[in-house]
Amino acid sequence: MLVIHELDLDKIFSMSEQLGISELEVVLQKQNTLDTEAVKDKIEKTKYTVSIRLGYRVLVGRRKATYGATISSIEDAVKSLEEAVKIARISPEDPYWRSIPRKLGGGAEIEIYDHETSSMDPNKSLEIVLESISTIKEHDKRSNPIAVRLSTSSLETVFANNYGEEAYRKETIVFYIVGARAEEAGKEGVYYEYKVLRRLRDLDHEGLAKRAASRAIDSLYAKQIETMKTNIVFENKIWASILTALFVPAVAADNVQEKRSPLAGKIGEQVFAEEISIVDDPHKPWLYGSKNVDDEGIRTSAKYVVRNGVIETYLYDYYTALRENRESTGNAYRRQPWSNPRPWPTNLILLPGRASIDEVIEDTRRGILVAATIGEWLSNPISGQLNATISHGYLIENGEIARPIKGMTISTQFYDALKNKLGLIAKDQECNGNVCSPTISLRDVVVAGK
Repeated sequence: MLVIHELDLDKIFSMSEQLGISELEVVLQKQNTLDTEAVKDKIEKTKYTVSIRLGYRVLVGRRKATYGATISSIEDAVKSLEEAVKIARISPEDPYWRSIPRKLGGGAEIEIYDHETSSMDPNKSLEIVLESISTIKEHDKRSNPIAVRLSTSSLETVFANNYGEEAYRKETIVFYIVGARAEEAGKEGVYYEYKVLRRLRDLDHEGLAKRAASRAIDSLYAKQIETMKTNIVFENKIWASILTALFVPAVAADNVQEKRSPLAGKIGEQVFAEEISIVDDPHKPWLYGSKNVDDEGIRTSAKYVVRNGVIETYLYDYYTALRENRESTGNAYRRQPWSNPRPWPTNLILLPGRASIDEVIEDTRRGILVAATIGEWLSNPISGQLNATISHGYLIENGEIARPIKGMTISTQFYDALKNKLGLIAKDQECNGNVCSPTISLRDVVVAGK
């Protein structure tokens, strides 16, 4: 049995029979994190933490409970297990329950652990944050940093059950965010950039800081434009965020089964234009969503979710798969080790097209380039209605970027837009967390302004 921080899980499983547990799933995770944060141009903290987190999914018959905590001893682990059993005994029976996940482990060897990132020197972390601050201040006398944060983590996770099965995952994560503020003549512009990565060497902190400063300055004199139906170019990371808000929930099997998805019953149907293909690929080296096993310890696999506009599969964890007498697609996700798992993408990737960014802009002729939005997370994934406010954008005139704009609201039906209003798909690609997209253009979208 694998051991993290001298916590032997055998003792936990030997107790399960004494407590009347029918099935027991354990998620044990050790996390080391170095966090450096600055507010304005001053370092607020550099902090190193080590935590051991334990999560249980306990079954007493069909009565289920999830419970866990950050622990420091076997006594903490035992106490948490006893609490989980208490909750399970008073919980209602789950009529769909079949089994905790089986056939754990295996999977491809994937590059998701980086030793340099894991052994990050605090002085190096401090240096990156200070360089980000200097980049913003030196870019233009009008720009100053709002905040900079760099967090590097290494995680080891064990998934185990009372059937004697187990799986293991070791990974690193880098989180970086930088914000810049520009001020001139009583006007103010703000812009943030962020990245979530697997290894430090892929972080271009100076480029991100410079981009934040440049776009903050651009937005100083950004104005609303009139309400219109127009062509829109969505930058890659922005469209990835929109996919996260509207498409990801729609292909999660739990939402499909509970009739909360507009894609329910549409496997094999053409729902997008033929140019749209979307894969879920956990085996891409160094991408944030890559993993050998999912958050239940089931091996992951690459698959088409949409091929040439046709829906090919939903995403399943073990529970939702058994509801349909099928196998999990290896897409279980837990927010915390003690969270109840649910189906979610690994790396959801809208495959790129062939156009350059310049060709997409030129093809648009007159329209809007959307560089930042707020509120797209409030769009309705059940109806597919997209609503977002442009917080940073550019007017396109005669196929060229003309001037900065802001404050307009985008409203369109997501599925209709990707089936009947699709313009060009660029060959670039950027990720918003674990969802990746190229730049795309849409035609005849309503934008509400002044």
